[in-house]
Amino acid sequence: MSLSSGPSATATENQLLRKTLMKDLYTRISMKSEQVVWNQLRRHPQEVQRARDLTVEEMLASQHERYGLGRSVVRYSQKQVSPLTWPGDDAGTQGAVCKSHVCLDVLVSSLGGSPNASKLMFTTLPLQHEPYRRLWQRFCRLEKWLELAARPSSEECPEEADLLAHEVDDISALRQRMELVQKELWSSLPVDFEDEHLEVRPSQLGVEAGLGLFATKALPANQLVVHYGGNIHTLKSSMKLQDQEYVMRLGQTASAVDELAAACRHQRPQHALSQPCSHDGSLYVDAGPHLAVKGRYINDCRSLDSYNLQLVCCPEKHVAELFTTRDVEEGEELFFDYGHRYWDDRLATGAVCKVLRKQIPIEYQ
Repeated sequence: MSLSSGPSATATENQLLRKTLMKDLYTRISMKSEQVVWNQLRRHPQEVQRARDLTVEEMLASQHERYGLGRSVVRYSQKQVSPLTWPGDDAGTQGAVCKSHVCLDVLVSSLGGSPNASKLMFTTLPLQHEPYRRLWQRFCRLEKWLELAARPSSEECPEEADLLAHEVDDISALRQRMELVQKELWSSLPVDFEDEHLEVRPSQLGVEAGLGLFATKALPANQLVVHYGGNIHTLKSSMKLQDQEYVMRLGQTASAVDELAAACRHQRPQHALSQPCSHDGSLYVDAGPHLAVKGRYINDCRSLDSYNLQLVCCPEKHVAELFTTRDVEEGEELFFDYGHRYWDDRLATGAVCKVLRKQIPIEYQ
């Protein structure tokens, strides 16, 4: 499966893929805003040349090294992947972004080394995965200890025996331990995906919309299509993220409309969740570092007639679930409503470019 294939690739596709790979390579690695990243690229052209010389394996290894996560397994669809080379300004001179093709798995490769790296829905939900569940419980106990001064017993937290040995809590050591456990929690996220009825390719909304998610076969109404999962945060830890593009609040509502906006605004929810360590009553999920999570590629078409997915938050599962709202045809792009507040915030801050505003008119009624 490939996004672009040799001579059949158009100049527009080449430009889109080049831009997408550059954005994933630099934005996701540096965890900085897109504007900062592109400013750095203009000031340091040697970095662009270095990126052109990277092979696919080196690019992914660099990502994982900087994220501190595990080894990646990339499927090449039974084809030889040539070194990653990008066309110049006159896109198309080399026929495609790669000499032959760019595998889909390069863009959505698993961060955990699953042999099913190209499959895209959790077969084991995070809290059903025993290592993940134990780390989550440990993280909650540590956060309760740090934030509420609720010192646990040695029986409750045998892993923290060294910290409990001090009569007076070492706040600095406790905070470092909690951050370490949180990173272990993220790296233990189960990444065995099983969903071959979805495909990532350039969105039909246009170049500025980037990649989109498409159905590769007909889907009936009310079917679970994909999960939206990733690194779990509480309100406090989510506010420290430099890149919040893919952060979603797992609120207690049946519908997730405006949960993306709530995450970006860091709003306190109206109803508390029954979570042991979310003092504001919410959990936040960041799919940004996990390129294999298919839900992160779904766009908002801003057209009431074109929406075909409904997103339901499931904080008890540490994911959100996307269901079809009607029958979906083979090859149809999938869309769900990000919510009024999401777009209002971005229009107010200038985060939505003029080109994108023209291509995707607002049709809310």
